[in-house]
Amino acid sequence: ADSDYREVYEDFKKRERFISLTVSHDDLTDIRNDFAEIIGAAEADDEQSLIIAKSRLGESLLHLRRLCGISLDSIF
Repeated sequence: ADSDYREVYEDFKKRERFISLTVSHDDLTDIRNDFAEIIGAAEADDEQSLIIAKSRLGESLLHLRRLCGISLDSIF
């Protein structure tokens, strides 16, 4: 299962440069940390931590989706 999370994380990293044009470094750092927690929990077979980390990553990605929209604020 941790390989699935690693694959998704690698896909995210390929797009991170473009995502960084519209979001803050802190938001991207939070997402990287969330991925690290998920991968670590999956490797440790810690189901409770995995559930919590997945929830946190989901919220971070939803937040990212809202931030990535093109607006006057993101242009100027």
